[in-house]
Amino acid sequence: MSAANWANFEVIGRLLSHGVDPNARSNGNVTALHLAINSQTEDAENVFHSVRYLLQAPGIDASVVSGSGDTPLSLARRSYEKVYYLLKEHLDRFTSSVPSIHDVVFVQFRRVARVARARDDGVALCNDAETVENGDSESTAIPILNHRRKDAKFCMECNHEAPIRSHHCPLCKMCVLRKDHHCFVTGGCVGLGNQRYFLTFLFWCCVGLLLAVPIMWSYMNATVAPWYPLGFFYYAGPIALIRWALGYSTFGSFCLASLFSFAIGGLCSALGFFGMNVFYTCYGYTMYEYHSAPIREAFDGDGNSLGERFRLVFGKNWLLNFIVPQIWNQPLLTQQIANNLFRDNTSIYNVKGIVILDQDGNRVIAKYYDKKMFGTVKEQKAFEKSMFQKTQRNTSAEILLLDGVTCLYRSNVDLYIYVLGSNRENELILESLLNCVYDSISTVLRKVVEKKALIDNMDTIILILDEVCDEGVVMETDVQAVVSRCALRGDEISLTDQSFSQVGMSFFTSAQERVKWSLLK
Repeated sequence: MSAANWANFEVIGRLLSHGVDPNARSNGNVTALHLAINSQTEDAENVFHSVRYLLQAPGIDASVVSGSGDTPLSLARRSYEKVYYLLKEHLDRFTSSVPSIHDVVFVQFRRVARVARARDDGVALCNDAETVENGDSESTAIPILNHRRKDAKFCMECNHEAPIRSHHCPLCKMCVLRKDHHCFVTGGCVGLGNQRYFLTFLFWCCVGLLLAVPIMWSYMNATVAPWYPLGFFYYAGPIALIRWALGYSTFGSFCLASLFSFAIGGLCSALGFFGMNVFYTCYGYTMYEYHSAPIREAFDGDGNSLGERFRLVFGKNWLLNFIVPQIWNQPLLTQQIANNLFRDNTSIYNVKGIVILDQDGNRVIAKYYDKKMFGTVKEQKAFEKSMFQKTQRNTSAEILLLDGVTCLYRSNVDLYIYVLGSNRENELILESLLNCVYDSISTVLRKVVEKKALIDNMDTIILILDEVCDEGVVMETDVQAVVSRCALRGDEISLTDQSFSQVGMSFFTSAQERVKWSLLK
């Protein structure tokens, strides 16, 4: 609060990076956003940066009304025009029909087809027209607007907005779009803008060295020493240096051996880097991204085919680049690639699946959203079996970790309800979803959460699962909202509208079922 009151955006940025709640409120229902806009400082630039940092914090609520009846937008309207438009843009952007989970706001991804090039001043937007390949073979030129990008992140190191898939290089001191690695030979980073030249350079290095190494080998075999049986040791640069220092060989032989050693080392390095870059390109990633688990989980590989992935790096007629560098051919982006590179960085909480098993571990209902991890029914059944066995052993807790998947569950009589998420997903979100699913089912089944009742109302249960989660994205966690959307009759929703006799009969039926299942066990 103090940092916001004095518009110290550097301290605000550090506090937010350490997980400080941006929606914390003081007396009078005043948030840090209120204090930053109505700051004690007169430096408008510091106020602007402080507000911008706060708006980029996950879960920030920019519509809180203070005790005096002021919203951040109304305060900004009276003080700073620049901050007012920043807030207005944020509110317009994050206003969505997608329901919220507590203070976390979900927004849909926006389609963006823009290309950024890494330049000396960081990541600069191109003023010329780049091309985005449509679903057909044609490509459409889309102009790049040189203004503030909505679908971008702010890099605190270079003080510049950058695309989502850019990464800051501390050596180059700038953000690089689709960064592969920092190359110490060329003295710069390899990214989307220059990866085509780096691959071409490696290819011709391999070709040249593959031609040069056999010639040098033959020459040294004839002039230095026969390679068989142990003469090839004399071809190594360090050994040649020692022999020259002791007077066993000439300076020319030492220079030739050193050159040969550099050629062998260069050939191995060029072949290795070329092979790795081709491998990563075939999967739609860069070296940096392929070995970063969070990036691989958050983004699919660029392109749906090898042709799309190589055209992303080389442009049209990509094979001709190995003969003539086609600098006029810009990288081609399909809509899927553009979404991967430039889509909104807002947190979307995903789950991998919702599973309901009976007391024997057999599937009752299962909805899997991660086709990569659970691609076949056989894999799903094997995972369910392992999960149920671990559940039986782990009776002290209702959360477990299995094969990199966080599993939260609740059990009742003869049913086990599981919610599956990534091991990096927030367990509170998963727990909120699990409670919503369980309570919604319990409400629909009139508190009789048992296998028989669930099977009898299977269509409604499936509808509940579709309401709370759509393709892995959490849509709703409010029980009453979920139940009301299932179009149930009022007498089936709430027990308060039922007569005491109906309630008693319901509990009597429940007791009978419990006794029956306990005897079957």
